[in-house]
Amino acid sequence: MRIPHSQQPNSAKDQSGIALIMVMVVVLALGIMAAHFSFSMKIETRLAINTTRDPDMEWMGRSGVELAKYVLAEKMTIPIENQFDSLNQMWAGGPFGTNEVLAAISLRDVSLGDGLINVKIEDLERRFNVNVHGPAIIAQALLYMGVESFQSSVIMDSLMDWVDPDLMVRTNGADEEDYLAEPNPPFPPYLVKNGPIDDLSELLFIRGITPEIYYGIPSSDPSMMPMGMGTGTFGLVDLFTTVGGFQVNINPASPAVLQM
Repeated sequence: MRIPHSQQPNSAKDQSGIALIMVMVVVLALGIMAAHFSFSMKIETRLAINTTRDPDMEWMGRSGVELAKYVLAEKMTIPIENQFDSLNQMWAGGPFGTNEVLAAISLRDVSLGDGLINVKIEDLERRFNVNVHGPAIIAQALLYMGVESFQSSVIMDSLMDWVDPDLMVRTNGADEEDYLAEPNPPFPPYLVKNGPIDDLSELLFIRGITPEIYYGIPSSDPSMMPMGMGTGTFGLVDLFTTVGGFQVNINPASPAVLQM
């Protein structure tokens, strides 16, 4: 069958339109690929720059630690001031407790190389030692944070199961099988320690302790918040430590610790 002569131009136009669309699709695809490649190169360049700066950052951090040690050593040479710690002393950012050497030293915006370092010194004895103080103080902390009573009992039993050397499991506690089958997210399966806590972040492994409880959660009952805390947040990390003895250094202690 012969196509009428009058229909041939329309067929040519259709083919030209399809070819134009294909060209536009190819151009668009190439543009997307070029943009992706450019973005990837920017990321690679940034990573390369960061890699070259890693040693500088490490030594800036080490320098900050040495500066903190120097300030504390000089603080011990000041008469009377070396007998106690308080937040108005120079090491804590206060104006007092300086000798002639420390008067010219700052812990903020210290220029070093191409950057600045800021040093913060914190006395960990301002908090309760989680290994020394009994379960009662931990239960009190959970109450202040507004933790529900059943979850609080799970935390307390699991905490005691975590630190005691025996294999007995308390009513609401957890043993190795529990942590192997259902560990706290986002951790892989792990075993019960059955020993004292060396680093406070170990609390995140214990059944019932969530990041919100560890780092701080709003109290469900503002009236239960410690005096001076208002409606702010605080967590176990703000109340406990793994160093120090039974006594708490009340001079730098926070209002939350003082109300426990």
